[in-house]
Amino acid sequence: MVDEAKRCPVCLLELTAITWQNDAWDKIECSHCGNFSMTGYLVQQLRRREKLTPDQLRYLPVLPAYIRSENHEGRKPRVGVDWSAYVRDWEHRQHQKKRTP
Repeated sequence: MVDEAKRCPVCLLELTAITWQNDAWDKIECSHCGNFSMTGYLVQQLRRREKLTPDQLRYLPVLPAYIRSENHEGRKPRVGVDWSAYVRDWEHRQHQKKRTP
């Protein structure tokens, strides 16, 4: 069994690495989700799947794809308390691209 501290807060798989940064953000490198930063409080909240809003619950399954897409574009996203709004907007843009001939 994998220690909770070694699990990705997004996909709950074992992490490659998690590093605390001096600006209160944790740097997370997950083999499934990609590389991103997240506040320590949010790491715990997502790992436990507690106190999540309906919007966060709706977009949590999409979050790994968003992170991988940002990494592919050369960006390392910072996943903060408003992350679901960014993921919602990103998903909307993906659907728009599919509809454009």
